[in-house]
Amino acid sequence: MHRESVSEGELRVESSFDEGVIDLRLSGCADARSTSSLGDALGRAATEARQGAVREVCVDMRDLEFMNSSCFKHFVTWICAVQDAVPPAPQRFRFRSNPKMLWQRRSLHALAGLAADLVSIEN
Repeated sequence: MHRESVSEGELRVESSFDEGVIDLRLSGCADARSTSSLGDALGRAATEARQGAVREVCVDMRDLEFMNSSCFKHFVTWICAVQDAVPPAPQRFRFRSNPKMLWQRRSLHALAGLAADLVSIEN
């Protein structure tokens, strides 16, 4: 098992890689101050997914109060890369959301529409 923790501004990202699953836990606020740190953390996770036998990426956003569009775009880029991979990449994305956060509902719904076969949302 490999664990990593990144904090910048009000954002905290905890990640672990174990037995074919990447777990990412985001908390706080993902804004302009944390865009590059989040991008770096997701980049490392995407590299781990490509190099390993990762079947699932679980993103827990239940404690994430806000994410701006620049931060959200990092997820869009990663999911599109998986979607376009040849041969097809085996991983799927499961987002755990907080139903009280309306921005999560709207944003994650759009993300699921982008790649319905790769993305699932849990409340």
